[in-house]
Amino acid sequence: MSRSPTASPTARAIAKAIATATIAMQRSVLSGGRSSPENELSRLEASPLAGMILRATTDPANTSDASFGGLVQETVTLDFVTNLPNASARLFALAGIRASATVKSRFVGRITDFIDGYGWVAEAAPIPVASMEFSSGTPFVMGKLALITTLTQELATSTDGVSILSTLLLEDAAGRIDKNMLGNAAATAYSPAGLLNGVTALPGSADGKADLGALFDAVPKLQRGLLLMTSRRLLSVDMLQVRNPSDGRLGGAEIVLTSQIPDDAMILLDVQDLAVAGDTAPTIDTRADGAVVMASPAVPFADATGTVGQPITSLMQQELMAMRSRVGLSWAMRREDRIAEITGCTW
Repeated sequence: MSRSPTASPTARAIAKAIATATIAMQRSVLSGGRSSPENELSRLEASPLAGMILRATTDPANTSDASFGGLVQETVTLDFVTNLPNASARLFALAGIRASATVKSRFVGRITDFIDGYGWVAEAAPIPVASMEFSSGTPFVMGKLALITTLTQELATSTDGVSILSTLLLEDAAGRIDKNMLGNAAATAYSPAGLLNGVTALPGSADGKADLGALFDAVPKLQRGLLLMTSRRLLSVDMLQVRNPSDGRLGGAEIVLTSQIPDDAMILLDVQDLAVAGDTAPTIDTRADGAVVMASPAVPFADATGTVGQPITSLMQQELMAMRSRVGLSWAMRREDRIAEITGCTW
């Protein structure tokens, strides 16, 4: 998705930050090592972006390394969220409830739409009391997405191999999150259910306006609606000329593109009733020793019967570097009937 103007640094700010970080490194070299680049940077009144660029010169960059943490980790988190596939990015950004961890977390589930209990209170007058109705909530599923890939030491040191593969790992993690989040798979002990799990799709037709009306009827009283569709379906919607010309919304809902649903389908949900939890950014670390069972689906080095997994590759003997990416995430809807899907649209 495109970033908002306030979330992304301008080209001028990036160029200035790179130049400042470069000056700090040059001053450190000229000092004969007596002053670190970080010391020199602090004397230049540099922006946080310059600090991030300087820290990123750690080779290879490793988000699990304490010397690479802090500012870089925070920035990587924001960067990953804003670069998720469109649907996931907007869902995580607008979710009604956000938790920082999935372990033993619960989210409150509303039973009623709105408690009309608030009242305007005069000075020294009693404040009204209301009884709230809510469910006990469901614990977030504890689990993680993870992947290991390898590259040769030559690729890691003679090119931007580590940086390139880090980018690919982040993109693949984002794509998998989008696919699972908009799916209908049931939850397991280590993965959350797709948001469409248990949702019966509405039947589409050749009448675009009727299909859109049925979809919005299935999620009444939208507070913050997101309408998910492919670019091909959006073209068909635009032919109906039903979008608000000032902001591009439809029925007050923001339209978000995704490649993870069929062209003949649309999904409408109220993100006010979406709860998300987790790390939001993968941790990527590297190893140049040890061994890896080069198998997918993954198998252990040795199972309960003593059977050894195959094939085993020695990283040190073959001068390979292994990169491991992992991220813990979970999500769920707070109430039923806050998400609907329509399929089979032929208009």
